[in-house]
Parts: sequence; C-alpha cells; structure tokens
Amino acid sequence: FPVTIGLEELKKAAQLFLEAKPAIQFDFVGSLPHDQIIDFLQENYIDLFINVSETEGLPVSIMEAMSAQIPCLATNVGGSAEIVNKENGYLMPVDLSEQQLWEKIWQHYQLPTEESQKMRFAAYKTWEEKYNAQKNYRSFANRLILLCIVLFFPCFIGGKSHFLEWLIIDPCIYNHINCSC
Repeated sequence: FPVTIGLEELKKAAQLFLEAKPAIQFDFVGSLPHDQIIDFLQENYIDLFINVSETEGLPVSIMEAMSAQIPCLATNVGGSAEIVNKENGYLMPVDLSEQQLWEKIWQHYQLPTEESQKMRFAAYKTWEEKYNAQKNYRSFANRLILLCIVLFFPCFIGGKSHFLEWLIIDPCIYNHINCSC
C-alpha cells in the first residue's frame, strides 16, 4: 500500500481525501532518519517510486530508490533525466495531469512480471554504475592520487603523456610541469 515519508504539512489534507476512499490503504509515517528510509526501501517490496516534483536538483531520493531495485516515475525537471530513462522507469512532463499520472501508474501495474523484473534490474544497474557512493568515492580518490602523481612526478610513470588520454588536465598547467626526479 502507498507509504508517504515526510511532508507533515500535507498529512491532514491527504488523510481527509484518502479516508473517503476505503479501497486505498495508506500510512503516513512522518519524518524518518535517513538510515530508516534506506532500510524501508531495502526491506519492503515497492512497485514504483514516484517523484512528481516541479523543481529538482539531482534527486538523491531517486538514486536511493534505484539502489533498492525500485523503478522510478519522475517529472522531467532538474537532473531527473540524467537518472530516469525508459529502461529503469518513466520520465514525465512537469505539467503532467492527474490522468496522465494515473495512466502511467496503471500501465506499470499491468506490466508482465518479466518486464517488471527487467525494469527493476535496470534501476539497480543504473545506481550501481553511476551513483553508488562507495564505488564513486574510491574512483574519485584514485583519480586524484593519479593526478597528483602525473602533475608532480611524471618521471615515475613514463613521462607526461602517459595518462593524458584519460585524465582531464588543463593544458596550460600540464605543459609547465617540470619534474626534478
């Protein structure tokens, strides 16, 4: 059943609306610490994560949902299009109507199990390849270390041009490196 985390100010209005619809089960859990939200996403089967923001940066909530193999439906605002695509979810126009939203949710609900599983795998794969913080931190740190080596000790790695193909270095700085080793 739908679960809403946060947005306490909308709780009363939504409760009034949903109480008039007995076929809809719902729960408002209020604000939760981040680790409890991640646990919830990981421990519960969620069919579809829905983010219909009118403005957005790079939505971490979508990344977190994908880390739990949850396909996402998001409005095409901010960085949502960098994360959500037709393989791992649905990217909707920012001015989508309630009818469009309902139709897309219903379309997802009717997916054959195999297609739903493919979408879940694609969501996880997107997170694993692009947004896995542990992997990205390690990769970033390694690139910084190699950049320092290239800049300050190029003779240890066979000259200046060895790593230039994959490290992006300002040519003005790179051309003025003098190694005294």
